[in-house]
Amino acid sequence: MKVWIVEALRYGDREKHSYIVGAFNSKELAKYAGEIEEAWRGGNKYFCEVSCMEIEDKPDKEKLDWYKETDPSQA
Repeated sequence: MKVWIVEALRYGDREKHSYIVGAFNSKELAKYAGEIEEAWRGGNKYFCEVSCMEIEDKPDKEKLDWYKETDPSQA
């Protein structure tokens, strides 16, 4: 299942300050929420970025195998 994440970035820069606005089940709804948030925050201070994430019930196999091989607590 895909989830669309909206993140507000202060002056468009994640390093200055950012926060999650929300997670949505459609890109259109996420963009709309981002537009509302930008306007709510004054229109030019925060800019929203929309990204898509896949909800999984387990980690990616390649990453999991690597983790198991390199995790010092497993030694």
